[in-house]
Amino acid sequence: ISKLSKWLSIQRLFLLPCAESSTLLITSMAKRRGNAVKLRPNILMLLLIFVGVAIGKQTKAQTKALQIGDNLSSLPAYQSIKPKTTEGFLLLFINSTCKDYQNILTEADSLARLSTVPIRAITTERKDEMAKGMWKKYQNELGIKWINEDKIWNQFFPHRLQPHVVWINNVGRVVAISDVSAIQLQQLSNFKNDSTLSIPVKKDILDFDLKQQLIIDRYPSGIMSYSLIKPYIPGTAPAFGVKKDTIRKTVRTYLLNMSLFKMYMMAFGKAFFWTPNRLIWALEDRSAFLKDYSDLSELEWQKRYSYTYESVLPMQVTNKERLQKIIDDLNLQFGLHCRKENRVVPVWLLLRTGEIKVPNKQKPLNTLSGKQAIKELRNTTLNSFLSYYNSQESHQPVIDETNYEGRIDLSLAVADLNDITTVNAALKPYHLKLVAAKRELEFIVFSPKN
Repeated sequence: ISKLSKWLSIQRLFLLPCAESSTLLITSMAKRRGNAVKLRPNILMLLLIFVGVAIGKQTKAQTKALQIGDNLSSLPAYQSIKPKTTEGFLLLFINSTCKDYQNILTEADSLARLSTVPIRAITTERKDEMAKGMWKKYQNELGIKWINEDKIWNQFFPHRLQPHVVWINNVGRVVAISDVSAIQLQQLSNFKNDSTLSIPVKKDILDFDLKQQLIIDRYPSGIMSYSLIKPYIPGTAPAFGVKKDTIRKTVRTYLLNMSLFKMYMMAFGKAFFWTPNRLIWALEDRSAFLKDYSDLSELEWQKRYSYTYESVLPMQVTNKERLQKIIDDLNLQFGLHCRKENRVVPVWLLLRTGEIKVPNKQKPLNTLSGKQAIKELRNTTLNSFLSYYNSQESHQPVIDETNYEGRIDLSLAVADLNDITTVNAALKPYHLKLVAAKRELEFIVFSPKN
């Protein structure tokens, strides 16, 4: 990048003397003709405009989007980052802060080392902005090596979705542009041996506008209302929103590239928190709803089982009606009968038997899921205790009826937290206990249409 910046500076230096030479030439001509040495202001203005346009074109030409088949070998930016070997390498556009991206980096680095195909990880992050230890972890010619504070490669290869992968062969030619699922050992081996690559091209929709309705109005009067469901839209990121149009008196709802499960949960108003043991599954196959029930990779699963929903309705519809419309449309399209339903079920109630001691301020700790002989909670809410049980799909719901909203410390010498008798003995010093009971609770039911 520094070499490229220097190169662009040199181009300007070459160009600006040309402008100065032009000025001297015009001045010299004026002298020979007996005119005043001063140049007219409009001539100077035109000259400056010419120089500015020339510089702009020169810079723009160097940062135009590159495609498969283009050769980068003459670019200073390419020369500054290419590996020392003569073999090809990959550009991986990614950042260090996302947990999923960190897992991708780990796998890609391992494959790069096994195949000896280097990878340059391109990021706009500064070193001090990166996740802790990520720069040092991937700074090796044999695997992944970071290129930080990028200001040029994202212009050469514009994209909307990360990770974004560019395959550059040993002579500097772009041979493929893909998503990260293409980074596989066999593909890397083929790439290294100059074999034919069979990689689907990743094409992002760079000008996708969330403000624009998916159905574009073709008539002056427009479309008053509608709803639609589309398959996965390649090249766009998941998004959702609700927009009111006060001119047309409509409200637009869009859920872009989301799984059916997320769409339903958003429509039910449970998108951000709902425990697994309050879901009832009456479906034989959950693979279209939850990735854990499918053998597909994360990216393949998203492409196959993500959908886009959009509705434009009269503004006077209530929020409840608008959300119910989503549920009804999804049920109709996919032959389902997903719904909210109240049921009376067995539960454990967490009750208070006395005063709860407020803990000292300290760093929160939760080891309930660990294998330690003593399970601990420090400076946490009671919800941390309940979540241990409610996060288990098969466990009956545990309900807090203590009316205590403060924080707690618990130290439980319990081998099995599902043994209510042993747990109650450990909770007794903290004036807490679990009691078996029945309560009417709200569930989300996923079932086929009868």
